[in-house]
Formats: sequence, structure tokens, C-alpha cells
Amino acid sequence: MAIVAVALLPLVMDLKDAIALVAVFNLFVSTLTLFWNRSGFSWKIARPLVIGMIIGIPIGFFFLHSTDSTVLIRILGGILILIAISDTILARKHHYSLPAWSAWPFAIFGGVIGGAFNVGGPPIVAYTYSQKWSKIQIVAALQVVFLIAGFFRNGLMVARDLTTSGKTDWSWNLAINFLVAVPLAILAVYLGKRCLDRIPQSTLRATVFAFIFIMGAKYLFFP
Repeated sequence: MAIVAVALLPLVMDLKDAIALVAVFNLFVSTLTLFWNRSGFSWKIARPLVIGMIIGIPIGFFFLHSTDSTVLIRILGGILILIAISDTILARKHHYSLPAWSAWPFAIFGGVIGGAFNVGGPPIVAYTYSQKWSKIQIVAALQVVFLIAGFFRNGLMVARDLTTSGKTDWSWNLAINFLVAVPLAILAVYLGKRCLDRIPQSTLRATVFAFIFIMGAKYLFFP
């Protein structure tokens, strides 16, 4: 959800506003998904991923707010292209395995690009799906990581606003966009489920990441 949203929203709103909206909306999606999969949660699994994300998020967040917008949109384009290519490569390796210690660099890198663009999921997903955990354990771990990281990133966002202007001017516009998005997202999840029942998952995944690649190329070469 975050990757598609961050790929599309800059077409209709400022990049930093889009990233802020996705950061808040992620909390809603992660909370629902974690609730539905709470029986599979294991703190032992999630702990290194959470800590790694928290280490990386401030680096990406302060990079976002200290870099020119045109440069940022080009970097976002490059990251989207890399995500699409890496997913295509990993999708062909059905039994790839990553060592346990690699949770740390994967999580820190995820934190950096998550702090900057809210697309920190792919490195975390790549690691978790390489482990011999059950599907519900993977889903629960991912949602805990994204939820805690989301709260942390949103805390940085509020703190920066209060520090620089003494108020959070963005909050009303953000709240309106969030409230409009919630019922539409519920409808979208329902339609997505109906589509998934009829379309092979491999076909759907390939289509989505082809779209991500195209959007990445657009931002990289025509920012």
C-alpha cells in the first residue's frame, strides 16, 4: 500500500505532504492487519527489525527535510526502480534464505528509506519471507515493525513542526485527507480481495511492480 501510494500521490500533491499522509495512514492499515493476525505475534522475531528501523528512520527523515525537492523526487524514482527490480529477482527465488544477523542491516536500510519516503517495507519483507516462519508469524511481525516505526516517524514529524514553527499547520489538511481516504481504502481492500480471488497472485504482483518501475522511471527522468 505504501509503495503504490507514494508512487501515485506526488502526481496530485506535494511530495512531502504525500509522505506525511502515507505515514499517518500506515498506522491505520497496520493496526487493522495486526489485530487480525495477533495470534502469530512474537516479540523475539520482531525485536531486531524494530530496533534497526528506529536507528535508520531519523537518518532518512532529516535527509528528507534538508534536500531539494527535485533531488528528492529523482531519488524516490531511483528507489522505486530498485524495489521493482529486486522484487522481480527475489520472486524467482522461491527458497532463498538470509542469515539471522542480516536482520540488522536490512532493518536499518529499511528505516533510512522509510524515514525519507515511507517505502521502508521491501527490505523488511525480503528478510522476513526468507525465514522459516509461518505466514501468520511473518504478517504479525511485519505489522508490529511498521506500526512502531510509524509511530516513531510521526513523532519526529510532529516534533519537527513544533520546533520549527511552534504549531502543526499540516495537521488539519492531513486529517481531512485521512478521513476521506479511510472509507475509500476499505472499499479498495474489498475490491482488491475480489480481484485476488480471480487473478493469479504472481500475475497481480508482476503487474503492480511493473507499474512501480514505470512510476520510478518517470520521477527519475521527468521529475
